[in-house]
Amino acid sequence: MKLRKFTFLFFLFLFTSGAFASDFDYLYNFYYSRDYFRLKNNFEKIILQEKWKNDFLKGVVLSVFSKHSESNAVFSDLLNYYGNVIHDSIKTEIYKHKAINHENLCEYKEALSNLNIIKEKYLAYLKGDEKEEIMDDIPVYDALKDEPPQTVSEKTGEKIQMKKDIAGLWNIPVFINGENIDFVFDTGANITVIVESYAKKLGIKIIDSKIKVGTSTDIKVVSKVGICKELKIGNIIYKNVAILVMPDESLTFGGGFYKIYGIIGNPVIKAFEEFTIDKNNLLTVSDSPEINNYSNMCFEGFNPIIQLVYSADSLSFLFDSGANRTSLFSPFYNLYKEDIENKYTLIDIIVGGAGGERKFKGYRLKNITLQTGNLSAELKEADLIIEKIKDEDMYYYGKLGQDYIKKFEQIKFNFKSMFIEFN
Repeated sequence: MKLRKFTFLFFLFLFTSGAFASDFDYLYNFYYSRDYFRLKNNFEKIILQEKWKNDFLKGVVLSVFSKHSESNAVFSDLLNYYGNVIHDSIKTEIYKHKAINHENLCEYKEALSNLNIIKEKYLAYLKGDEKEEIMDDIPVYDALKDEPPQTVSEKTGEKIQMKKDIAGLWNIPVFINGENIDFVFDTGANITVIVESYAKKLGIKIIDSKIKVGTSTDIKVVSKVGICKELKIGNIIYKNVAILVMPDESLTFGGGFYKIYGIIGNPVIKAFEEFTIDKNNLLTVSDSPEINNYSNMCFEGFNPIIQLVYSADSLSFLFDSGANRTSLFSPFYNLYKEDIENKYTLIDIIVGGAGGERKFKGYRLKNITLQTGNLSAELKEADLIIEKIKDEDMYYYGKLGQDYIKKFEQIKFNFKSMFIEFN
């Protein structure tokens, strides 16, 4: 279960067929390279002559900036009115985004329907790893298809005291069936997670299915799907939370020295709509989400992306509060290769996560300053991994972690206007 990847076949078709106008090529290049901030900014300035092309990109922008219902409405009209003229490559992209939209809306049966359409009609337009992930996702939503969507109670003004664990990660108290457990608060998690021993202990409904789950190190872990009928955070009550049930050993590290019992993922976190976390790890849910035209956050599936500035360049980073350290990826290396190779020596870097550890080639960079809004912070060091860990890492310049977050007094997340604000 992992976010689907874009297909090279379609990119090749676009730029060799001559069938697309130059403005569409220009905008689609941002889409292909996952530069959604530039796609949004340029799309708002360019009106394409052919309505279906304009509507396709409109649906994409709405999807990645979390307007999922609006995006699906655009895509449905697009297929109804222009289905006979749209190439199957474009239809593949449409159905992928429709599935992602339904996943975010906890509409599991509809997500499954769109994944099955891809499986039955459009697999030829997917690469091998993308096919594999689509096929991994299908049993997840097949298991969930008859389950009701997640709901959340009133949450205005709620204050929840979190803490940092020995790995430097936020832990949030979660109540399930009268038991209080600390879960890692992880903006980089696609789904809420619990280890199997606790799932059984707390009476989580485990659906009889085995799925392969990709992790931060791209090690596949065989897991199960479950439904938590009620989960409470502070006074906020969530019902029918889809939950991934993982083997205990996959979230045990250092020979048992550090264990994670559960992870609160983005489907739960996004339901807060807007909240702040201060230097004392106090999470406060806002009374009324701020409406702001400024947007420096978007999503791929449930993976948040933040726009940062480094050396006057605007770069897209994954935002992962479940990572204790910021890391940099190969696009960063490619952009600043000469300077990096002149200053640093190639080393082995150990990357750990659910499922185990892996070793990669890279560099340990010093004094990296990253800016967001009008504020910046310097990291004394950051690991630059030049080998591919996962396909998605080939599109982003790095992953922002807790070492950057803790440089500020407060961080605000707003999932309505789609921004992350540091103070």
